[in-house]
Amino acid sequence: MDVAQALANENLENNFLGGQNPFTPYQESAATINLERTTVYDSDFYFKILQNMTGYFNGTISLQQAWNNFYKEMERNYPQLDFGEDR
Repeated sequence: MDVAQALANENLENNFLGGQNPFTPYQESAATINLERTTVYDSDFYFKILQNMTGYFNGTISLQQAWNNFYKEMERNYPQLDFGEDR
């Protein structure tokens, strides 16, 4: 049994969640994640989205500009990928 399953099986309660053990739904959801379609790019994409959206979240750039910045950086970093024209 792994650590996540052990925590899900524990009699843990979280007052904020009305006494629910938060690890139980986490474990149930984690079991449904299909990793067959993950790529070597996913981690970098995730961090670059967060990095490029920070200006939008802080109110210093528009959402469209944040996405434009993201795609420009991804196209520069990964010229072999086709990001399409419709974005």
